[in-house]
Amino acid sequence: MGAQQERARSSGPAPVRAALPDGAAGFTIIELLVVMLLIGILAATAAPRFFNQSAFEGPAFAFELGSAARYAQKLAVSSGCAVQFQLPDAASYRLRHASTVGTCGSDFSLDVTHPANGNAFAGTAPPAVIIATTVSFPVSVVFNAQGIPTLPDPASDLVLGVAGKSVTIHRGSGYVEVQ
Repeated sequence: MGAQQERARSSGPAPVRAALPDGAAGFTIIELLVVMLLIGILAATAAPRFFNQSAFEGPAFAFELGSAARYAQKLAVSSGCAVQFQLPDAASYRLRHASTVGTCGSDFSLDVTHPANGNAFAGTAPPAVIIATTVSFPVSVVFNAQGIPTLPDPASDLVLGVAGKSVTIHRGSGYVEVQ
C-alpha cells in the first residue's frame, strides 16, 4: 500500500462512539420499569384534571354573564337608547334593543348584534350550570341612556348566582360586579 493511501485511511473521521468497556452500562431494565411506572401514575392522576372542563365552565359563564350586562350598559350609554339585558330562563341570556334601528323605543324586540361575530348577542349556560336569583324568571334589566338600570326589585341590587360566583348589578349606578 502506498504512503498516500495509508494517510487517507488514517485521516478519516474518528469513530463517533467507542465501545463501552466491560462493567459500564446504561440503565437497567428495573430502573426503566420504575420510571415508566411513575409516569403512568402521574398520567393517571393528572390527566383527568386537564381534560375535565366542567370545573371551569361554570365560573367562565358567570364572567360571560357579567360581561354581557356590562356591554348592555355601555351600548345604552354610547347609543343614547335603552338596552335590555334579559334572562328568559335559568340557563340563558340575551341583549335586546328597540325594533326600529335609529330610534329609541321601549319594545325591545330586536336582538343586539354581537360585535365579534355578527350574530345575536345571546348565550346559553353549559350543561349542569344554572343561573340562580331571588326574583322569578324571566328577569329583565333595562339600562337607560345614562347607564342606570331599571331592576325587577327597585329597592335592591340584582344578584345572580352562577356556579359559586355572584354577578351583581347595582341599582344606583348600574355597576356590574362579578365575585
